[in-house]
Amino acid sequence: MPYVPLFGTAGTGGFGIRNDSIAGYSPYIQNVCTVFMFLFGINFSCYYLLLVRHVKEVLKDQELRLYIIIFVVSILLITFNIRGLYGSWGRDDPPCGISGFLYHDDDRVCKHGL
Repeated sequence: MPYVPLFGTAGTGGFGIRNDSIAGYSPYIQNVCTVFMFLFGINFSCYYLLLVRHVKEVLKDQELRLYIIIFVVSILLITFNIRGLYGSWGRDDPPCGISGFLYHDDDRVCKHGL
């Protein structure tokens, strides 16, 4: 079943056959879909220029630069926005913060997954 969202990234931008769309699949499939959606968002003239080995012209393309800037800024803004949803990111006390384990919000007990 993961073939449907993988092939759907080109024409539909990630349309899914499940109610929760791409979130219902593994992180690996989500990342593969993200990579291909990013690649399909690039103007195909850039791919043609790469095919005929005009790399300098691709690097000068303003549309590609703006697309990459918007993509990176969006990732940073979303990461900043959801930073509190996943517990500590290594900023609390050393026994749990550095090891990467998350805190339970209610009683500040370190969850080790055991």
